Formats: sequence, C-alpha cells, structure tokens
Amino acid sequence: EDQKEAVAELDLVVANYMKEYSCFPETLLLAGGNLTRLRMTNCGLKTLPMSFGFRLSNLQVLNLSNNLLRTLPPSMRLMQSLKVLNVAHNQIEEFPETVIHCKLLEVIDVSHNKLRGFPRDLALRLPQLQSFVIDNNPV
Repeated sequence: EDQKEAVAELDLVVANYMKEYSCFPETLLLAGGNLTRLRMTNCGLKTLPMSFGFRLSNLQVLNLSNNLLRTLPPSMRLMQSLKVLNVAHNQIEEFPETVIHCKLLEVIDVSHNKLRGFPRDLALRLPQLQSFVIDNNPV
C-alpha cells in the first residue's frame, strides 16, 4: 500500500533526452492508473496514444507543453480528475473539445498554438474553470 501511495504522488518528468520520441512511450501507460501528475515537456511529442485518457484517468495535473502535438485523443474525456491542463507551445489548431468532459478543470493553458477558435460557452461548460490562457493564437 505504501508503494501505491508513492506512485500516486509521483511527478513524472521526462526531459530533453527523449526528444527523439515523436509519440508517447507506451510503457509509461503501464504505471498510469495511479499517477496524479505528469509532466512531459520539450520531448518532441507529435501524438498521444488513443488509450491515453483511459490509462491515465486519475491524473490531476497534465503538462505537455513545448511539444509538437496537433490534437489530443478523444479518450481524454475519461480524465475526470483532471484539474490542470497545459498544452502551451504545441501545434494545436482546433480547441480539444474532449476536455469539456473534464468537469473539474480549473486551469487550461493553450497559449502559443495555432487555435482558430474556442467554445464561447467554455466557462458555463466547465464550472470550476478559473484560468484560461489562450494568448498568442490566431483566434
């Protein structure tokens, strides 16, 4: 049980040495069930696995900033514990509608992407939302 708690508190940081990865390392999904925080910045990620939200459903803080992501997988709707989502400095063109199902979201940072729009009723659909950072997009 102590091991399970330690994994739940893990702030997994995968740093610059992973730049050669263009997709999320599937092996990290195996530990996913207990993770509450995941930071993978500057890794050159272009895609996330379709099972991402299913395998990491207990995440509360997700930082995927400074990558090359264009979209987020639909399975992210299963991340019902998610409070902070940072996908700043990526290549996202369409607002990831799937995150609207993450009703506990308090912070969304989609700055420095290629967003052309976002739901105007976002605050109504995410009642816990306190911060929505969207600067440096062509919106």
